[in-house]
Amino acid sequence: MSNSITAADVCSELAPSDPSVPCISLDPYLSPSEEGYTEAITKPCLPDPCRASELCYVSRNCEAGDIHCKPFQCAPGCKLGELSPLIVPSGSYARIPTTVNSQKGCHKICECTPQGTVTRCQSVSCVPQEHCQIGNDRMEHGSSFFRDCNACACHTGDIICSNRQCSDTSLGITDITFTTLPCNCPPHYIPVCAWNGVTYASSCLAKCVGLSDGDYWTGACSSINPCYENPCADNEICVIKRRVCLPSQEKNCPQYVCVNKMITCSHQPKDLVCSTSGELKPNPCSLLVQHQLELAYFGECLKGCNDDGTVCGVDGNTYSSECQAHARLIAVDYAGPCITIGLIDAEPKKQCTKSVTCPELPESDCLGVTPPGACCPICTGALKVLYSQKYIDRIVLNMDSELAESFLVENMLKALGRQIQVAECTLRGHLTIENDLIVLVTTTKRNPSRIQLEACVLEAEKIAVLIQRSSPRIVSELGLSALITATIVHQPNKSAANSLSSAAITSILCLCVAAMFTAR
Repeated sequence: MSNSITAADVCSELAPSDPSVPCISLDPYLSPSEEGYTEAITKPCLPDPCRASELCYVSRNCEAGDIHCKPFQCAPGCKLGELSPLIVPSGSYARIPTTVNSQKGCHKICECTPQGTVTRCQSVSCVPQEHCQIGNDRMEHGSSFFRDCNACACHTGDIICSNRQCSDTSLGITDITFTTLPCNCPPHYIPVCAWNGVTYASSCLAKCVGLSDGDYWTGACSSINPCYENPCADNEICVIKRRVCLPSQEKNCPQYVCVNKMITCSHQPKDLVCSTSGELKPNPCSLLVQHQLELAYFGECLKGCNDDGTVCGVDGNTYSSECQAHARLIAVDYAGPCITIGLIDAEPKKQCTKSVTCPELPESDCLGVTPPGACCPICTGALKVLYSQKYIDRIVLNMDSELAESFLVENMLKALGRQIQVAECTLRGHLTIENDLIVLVTTTKRNPSRIQLEACVLEAEKIAVLIQRSSPRIVSELGLSALITATIVHQPNKSAANSLSSAAITSILCLCVAAMFTAR
């Protein structure tokens, strides 16, 4: 006899015994959807299809129906020990714990070569994992807590907090000076570009994070041409390559690279670039000198995004296209150039006072966030991450300056993105005006299903847990070892609390049916 479950079995279990009790009709779930079938979620790297010494990268640049696009790529890496499952990518730096006279907090930093070997190891001076003292309260190293509305952490004796402006309600009255922006700065949009590549909507916000007058220039970073005065040699071409740097000791964060015109392009380092015509080249020399094309952005030529039409990124910079913003791992705020700054609120809602048209959300009641200073809400998993500035500066100052590349925000986000297993989700983020990192795990689909949106939220929460627990998957990579705590910040829209969607009802029905038949 067959043990399969029929529709009649399901109905008999769900049907109420009292015929007067109202019942939810199953008709909408028994007929084909008018929207067509949307594949739910896929995890191409689970189970791991690569060799023991390789890393599996999820390919998120495949177009629907492209049977020639492989859903994953295997790349060389270095195992951190014979019995260790941890692998770091080739070309990156690994942070490996060591023991020196029984002291804690000792490490060495090693380079992972293309041949899969760990080499050029340098010992880092041991840092005592001291506690922090706040009045009569003792906070242990690695602990997280809140001071007013700010997330904080104790790291090697230092208290590190975000720079959120808290409303003073101690007297039970409305604080009329509260603007929601850091330092209660007014919501004026007169952007400045800081030496570290960050755009601030005003000089007030720049000074609020500790910058002085000589540390920034008038205008958004996207409006300033770092090649204007040609800082390169006569035999070189200056190419704009924007970045955001966390090391602060030397205040050195060049926004360009110099490309040698005299050396054969095939002999120059690999640094993928995409042309405005959508052609991928191995490095800027190949694109500009050999093929004389126009540069669109660094990285692979992206699919599934608009490659024309100016957009404003959530980082306050204007990009020539959605693809250019995504290539920098920046989420788009709205169409057109940046014209204003948004207020800050925990609820994902429109935060701008000017006439900005926000993109329509794929689900009106989704979990999401409006990034600090941005205008428009995004359906996304979101977390705010604190990092140790002192740790970064100590590494870069006392060791090779090339290690500073590990602490570029874009490189750190790429490393975090490798933790995402769902192919329909991708990671973006930036350094915020509150002086912390916001990490967004959002869907790659134009019209995502609810389950895809929920999968991205779960991926964000997974990353937050990995950071909170100082997982070896995080602290083994040099760039990520500076991250000390993460706070989940995605919130539901108000409408979500007042309604139960059909998708939620479907989920409840499925769980109930599964439970009933399992009990059999």
